[in-house]
Amino acid sequence: MSTEKQEGFEDGRPPAPEVMYRAIFDNTTDAIVLCDDDGCCTDINDATYRMLGCELGDLRGVCIADIIVLPEKIPFNVVWKNFLNGEILNGLMKIRRKDGTLITGSFNSKAHILPGLHMCVITDVTERLEKKQELMESERRFKALVQEGADLIAILDEQGNYKFVSESSYPILGIHPQDFIGKNAFDWIHPDDREAVLALFLKIGEYRQIKTEPFRFMDSLGAYRWIVTTATNMSDDPAVGGVVTNSRDITEAVVKAKDLEISNERYRQQNERLREIAWTQSHVVRAPLTRLMGLVDLLQTGDAGNMPVETVLDLIRMSAVELDEVIREVVRKADKVQNDDE
Repeated sequence: MSTEKQEGFEDGRPPAPEVMYRAIFDNTTDAIVLCDDDGCCTDINDATYRMLGCELGDLRGVCIADIIVLPEKIPFNVVWKNFLNGEILNGLMKIRRKDGTLITGSFNSKAHILPGLHMCVITDVTERLEKKQELMESERRFKALVQEGADLIAILDEQGNYKFVSESSYPILGIHPQDFIGKNAFDWIHPDDREAVLALFLKIGEYRQIKTEPFRFMDSLGAYRWIVTTATNMSDDPAVGGVVTNSRDITEAVVKAKDLEISNERYRQQNERLREIAWTQSHVVRAPLTRLMGLVDLLQTGDAGNMPVETVLDLIRMSAVELDEVIREVVRKADKVQNDDE
């Protein structure tokens, strides 16, 4: 062993045990409290002062009962007596700081480390618990917004393979989320829509976010649902590591729009037929009616000249038959328009 003088050692010899103990005691990051049989503090390290927001001397004569906050209706003397009799005093407890605020400490206690001496080691876990609570709240929000939402949320890799799919996939498509994982999203897209959607997806790196036109996506029965999708590239986010897609089922709206389009076309065709009927009434009917009225005038005025009356009557009969045929055709077309509308 080297006889050279070592740094921190006087004359090359290690410091006395009590000096080493004090150095360790005061430099640990956890609070250490030594108590007597009554639970009063006999020694406290520097970390305890920092944890409680106290200064040197503030804790003289203080007992452990003044530091920890027990649940209501649990007397400290009972807890302390049980501790001295061998009951474990470990776990999470609230700790009262000098300013009255409460923090959460993780206790690790041991009775009778020496006759009449007991030790409590306390770790401040307040920040850790707050972060855990924030994470739990964030997860609950995520579940409320994603897992139980009406939209279909998914995460795709750069090739369009599913990495994550929300629970909403089953009520929307009849497909369980796990059935998508590892499979390519474009396999479910209608062949007539696939090329356009794929071309847009390939631009995700350039625009970061893209929005699709309505396209058809296959459900569990092989039928197609109309959806629109917003895709956001979050590949650089370690928590996501992919393209987040938010898809909404708009099948009902598309069907209604198509029904409206069909209704409008029927309305247009109906109007066209009505215009045709109106034209017939205003033009086709007019010719035989005009001839008929002229022939009647000839008979009334006697201006038929050398034309025999029988000839005039035949012409009247012909005009009446022609007019009757026209009227029948108008009635037939009007009936057809009404039947088509029903």
